[in-house]
Amino acid sequence: MPKRVVRLAPIFLLLVVAACASSSNGKPKPATLTPLRWIESGTWRFQIADPDDKQAGSILLNLSAEPVGDELCVDKNWKKAIILNNGLEVDIGDDAQPAYLVHGRWLTVDLTADRCNVGHKFVGELSASGASGFFNYTTSVGGRNLGSFVAEPLIHYSTD
Repeated sequence: MPKRVVRLAPIFLLLVVAACASSSNGKPKPATLTPLRWIESGTWRFQIADPDDKQAGSILLNLSAEPVGDELCVDKNWKKAIILNNGLEVDIGDDAQPAYLVHGRWLTVDLTADRCNVGHKFVGELSASGASGFFNYTTSVGGRNLGSFVAEPLIHYSTD
């Protein structure tokens, strides 16, 4: 198979998935809805594994219901997060100001939302018991995979 076709195959697959997901007659598909038991605020523990699946620390965050201010490099849909305990092996700096966004079932936490050209981000899917996904470092010219994460709320979901 030519190299060009092999390189374009992942892009084609993403386009097919996006087209299928967007053909919902204006109504969100069940897979894209935020879990009913999700609450916008609370304390969460994020456990990190490096790309070799070795434990790489944890971080305890309070996900607030308060919108971010103008001092952060994210839009107004994001909410403030507060670092309660940082046990990550990755250096995000002592003065990092995180923020998070919930969009459907997707949770994005930018641990360095106050820095406009770099980001240490958790991107994953919410479930009934928490969230899981990838931990990435991004810059204006690229980035790299730092591993994966599993998160659980310490102040549990609403029972409504």
